[in-house]
Formats: sequence, C-alpha cells, structure tokens
Amino acid sequence: MTIRRPTLTTCGMLLTALLFSLSDSAAQDTRPKLTTLYSGAGSQARLVIGSGGILYGTTSSGGTGCIGGCGTVFSLAPPASTEDGWTENLLYDFTTYSDGYLPNGVVIGNGGVLYGTTRYGGTGACNCGTVFSLTPPASPGGAWTKTLLYSFTGIFTGGNDGYEPSAGVVIGNGGVLYGTTGFGGAKDLGTAFMLGTSHKETVLHAFTGGADGASPNGSLVSVKGVLYGTTSGGGKSDNGTVFSVNKAGKEQVLYAFKGGSDGYQPIGGLVNVNGMLYGATARGGHAGKGTVFSLRP
Repeated sequence: MTIRRPTLTTCGMLLTALLFSLSDSAAQDTRPKLTTLYSGAGSQARLVIGSGGILYGTTSSGGTGCIGGCGTVFSLAPPASTEDGWTENLLYDFTTYSDGYLPNGVVIGNGGVLYGTTRYGGTGACNCGTVFSLTPPASPGGAWTKTLLYSFTGIFTGGNDGYEPSAGVVIGNGGVLYGTTGFGGAKDLGTAFMLGTSHKETVLHAFTGGADGASPNGSLVSVKGVLYGTTSGGGKSDNGTVFSVNKAGKEQVLYAFKGGSDGYQPIGGLVNVNGMLYGATARGGHAGKGTVFSLRP
C-alpha cells in the first residue's frame, strides 16, 4: 500500500538565485518594477479585484472614528488614460468601537456585496471582533450600506464562539461565510468557524495546540468544498501547520513545519493555483528570515 502525502517545496532559495542571475545580466534589465498606485493609510490585508478592474481593500487605521481612526473600506478605480492616476473612494468609515475596528480585508459576493471581519469591536462588552457586509448603493455616487452580521462574544462565553479574527472570510455555496479566529475555543487557541445566512455562527474546529495546530492567523481558501488554512503554532514540533477542515468540521493536518530549512510560523494564509497551495513563513529557511513554499497534493 502506497501512502501519498502532500509534498512541501520551499521556493525562497530558487527565487533568490533567479533574482541574482537577472541582476548580473548586462544585456537587459528584466527586473520587476514597482509602481505606486496610491499612497494612503496602511493596510495589512490583501486587495481583491472586482468588475472593471476596481480594487477593494481596507485600512487598519485612519478614518474619523476612534482614537487614531477605526479603519476604513476603500476602492481604487484604474485610470482612464496613462496620464491619469488611480482614483480612491472611501466606501465606509468605521466610526465607533461597537461598529467594529481594525478591518481585515474584504471579499466580493453576489451583487458586488463586500464581506469582511474586524479584529476588535462589536456590540458585546468584550470588543471581540465582528463579521460585516457592505452593500453597494442602488445608484452611482450613493452611500454604501454596512450591516453588522455577527459580534463575537469570546471572552464572556468561555471563548466558545472564538474571538479576535485576524483575517477575512471566504464565501461558500449559498452565501455561507467561513473564517478563523486567533483566539477562543476550548483551549483558547483559535477556531475555524462558519456563519450561515441566518447569521448563526458555528465553530467547525477549535484548535488545541497539539498536533492539530494553534492560532490560525490567515484567511481560509476553499477548494472543491474543502477549506485550507495555516496555524502559526502547534503541530508535531510546535512550528505551525497547514491544515484542511471540511464543512462537517473534520480537521486534518496536511503539513507540520519542522522549523529548519522548511520554515516555521506560517503567516498570511494560502493561495490556491490549480490545486497547488502557496504560502509564506515568517521564520526559518536558508537565512532564517522566512520562506515561500508550495504544497502539492
């Protein structure tokens, strides 16, 4: 009987060698060139692209609410000509702690509705984070409508529903939302959760800090009905994991980082390209500064 396991490939050293090779070439400069599209408040979450090439994202601070700003949701429209710049529009300004603050990025659903999480805030007393939606206006130029879908209660309910999500959500069939929280669950080491269309939250898996991992800090990715993500801790060597969890809540560790050349403390979630998963670690690798890796089924 042949046991097939996911295969991890670390891409950092290959990428470094390629970049040095390009820089040594005197024939032509083919190095990537960076173009600043817009300069504003800092964002800690990835952008998403909508119809017409419009980019949507969040800032973790700024806006008129809270002390220093609770954060915003914005769009960036591409220029009409090469002489013009990108146009930024403020779609929503989080104004109070109960509104939620420190948003973690958005995803685009049916009808152009945006869905996301905030790490803190909400209607509960603990400021444990929220899940929200943002509906576009009926006519151009109108105001977007923000709806608070769920407020985590974490600390005051024994952490059963999780709290402090540090990543956004992914949309499943029927508009069901899936995400992670960095804390909560029976061991207070994070959860993977589901939020139904009736806004009822269900914990799919509560991480224990053992072989199953601990402290998920990136957004999930859905591949053929199965959710994939990373934990920054836990696993056999307590260096983090790549895991899967199905809609019934069965969790499986696909890879446990060893903490050496393969990296450790994965961050930022995963990207799926034709069934291959790609991600990054904050530590480990050739120089101990982190890695970029792929995980093949």
